[in-house]
Amino acid sequence: MDSLNQFYSIIQNGLKAKRSIVSLRNSKLVWKLLNVLHREGYIRGLELKNNKINVWLKYKNDKPVINKIKRISRPSNRVYLSSNNISLYKRGVGIILLSTRNGIYSDIDARLQGLGGEILCQVF
Repeated sequence: MDSLNQFYSIIQNGLKAKRSIVSLRNSKLVWKLLNVLHREGYIRGLELKNNKINVWLKYKNDKPVINKIKRISRPSNRVYLSSNNISLYKRGVGIILLSTRNGIYSDIDARLQGLGGEILCQVF
């Protein structure tokens, strides 16, 4: 299982089980994705300890802030968007996480900076 699949499944399973904290194997890509989710308010916090990333999940009124993480781009089917087409793809729901030439960005930040890139996932 690649690090992105592990990231998606551990976060979603932790939310379904109403866990307050989950641990993931450290990877640069996963760390960057989690930093964007933290900055956008989807998780309470994160910490790197002993080559593990501890993630504090966020709940509002006993319901998870993240309802679903949907992987868009896959190794067998890469999906790319230009900065002009981000809002067309998003349709106003959740955020999109993009891998751009300058790093990992949310759809809003990428559009503001005029960056397109590979759509990693959509968070609802």
